[in-house]
Amino acid sequence: MSTAARSARTLLALALALLLPHPGRAEGGPQVVERRYQLSFLNAAEATAIAQNLCPTEGRCSVGSMGQSMLLVTADSSTQGRIGAALRTADVPPAAQAFQLILLEAHRGGSGTPEGLPASARKALADVAEFLPFGRFDLIAPIAFIRTTHDARLTVAHDAELSYELSLSFRGDPRQPGAELLIDTFRLRLIPAEPILVALAAQPGYSAGAQLPRRSPPGGGSAAPAPAPAAAVPGGSGTPAPAPPSTPRPSVAEELLGTSFSIHKGETVVVGTSKLEGNDRALVVLLTALP
Repeated sequence: MSTAARSARTLLALALALLLPHPGRAEGGPQVVERRYQLSFLNAAEATAIAQNLCPTEGRCSVGSMGQSMLLVTADSSTQGRIGAALRTADVPPAAQAFQLILLEAHRGGSGTPEGLPASARKALADVAEFLPFGRFDLIAPIAFIRTTHDARLTVAHDAELSYELSLSFRGDPRQPGAELLIDTFRLRLIPAEPILVALAAQPGYSAGAQLPRRSPPGGGSAAPAPAPAAAVPGGSGTPAPAPPSTPRPSVAEELLGTSFSIHKGETVVVGTSKLEGNDRALVVLLTALP
């Protein structure tokens, strides 16, 4: 082959190399690179949503998960930089939020609120008194606090027989002042008391004067009468017969309230009211998202 022919073939090969797209470069666009992002606190679905929201409308950008703790992103360097920065900002330990629970019994007659209630709670009760025919409010359990990053359960004693159990879960970022939080689960139940909690009902600020009515047994019947005193055995020596064994109190939980709602940090809301055997009394539930 002549020198001229070899030179022509070399020039043709160089021309073809220049015309073919670079394997790491989108046609007519910036170079595309592949990166993996290790996740510590975000789950793969949350991280995927963050990355996909930053993908440009044009050009190549693909996001995929590798298990629950790894994200694989293929995009240009500029997009990778934005995605990496956003993931570093979001992939942090979840922030905890503290809530305050206040349970009260509202009465039609009289007026007044318990001493020592926070100002936000007093304002909430004033709103209740404005729209509902109740004037006096009594604490029926100690003021309780719960702190959680997502969900938790809390039990507070009412008296020696009954306690309240709250199951709560929320979504949102409480790191921001005044942030709006979604309480997606708020479930309040009346349950048999746990003995270890009964002593908490004696803490300052709690008055046992508000008494919930005893529930009737299932079926609407009246409560079983107390066992009669032991009687003399007919025809016997007059020695009293042994009293029948006492029947333990049935372990039955009663659903009081179940709902979902939104609340802002620093806000107190009236979660709900529930009548207590008639129209003269009601259970009032206050929840505060502490700032």
